[in-house]
Amino acid sequence: MRKARFYIFFILLLLAICSCKEQAIKKEISRIIGTKVEIPEGLQAMLYGKDTIVDFSNSDIKMVVLYKDMLCSVCQLSQMEEWVDFLDIAYASGNAFQILFIFSPLEDDIPKLYREMRISTFPYPIIPDYNKSFISDNPEYPRDINYNIVLINSENRIIAVGNPLYNEQLKNLYISLIAKSVKTIPDNQ
Repeated sequence: MRKARFYIFFILLLLAICSCKEQAIKKEISRIIGTKVEIPEGLQAMLYGKDTIVDFSNSDIKMVVLYKDMLCSVCQLSQMEEWVDFLDIAYASGNAFQILFIFSPLEDDIPKLYREMRISTFPYPIIPDYNKSFISDNPEYPRDINYNIVLINSENRIIAVGNPLYNEQLKNLYISLIAKSVKTIPDNQ
């Protein structure tokens, strides 16, 4: 009988902890939604290993994908093909929807990331943020790694947050919000 009470108490404790965590997540997302993201004009980027300037100011909607120094930047760069569905949408939209892939590596990782970006065949601009200016310009930007991907409207305000690659519902939400903002979306999405 004592064992049964212990298990019941343990299960109730776990449920309470999960409920608190869920409330904290909702609170954090509520805090983030509507936050303005500062994006400098004429961002320095790399495309097919060459330096280029990218203008994101004319987009109706943008996705900001921030790879912060908590992660292996070179590892993240090697997994960029996972974004193919959203890249297809970006290309089909005629720049009405754009993606900002921002890499903010650890100081020790800068040479490796630079070298990898030079040989990259990834077909979309990659923005290196070696001096962490994006993070310093956006103090309200989500710090939690789970929220480092956001969808922003034409006024650069966050309208959705989270990683759409690993959550089908979130992916569908992102695609729906993008479709409402732009006219041309590929049918196979």
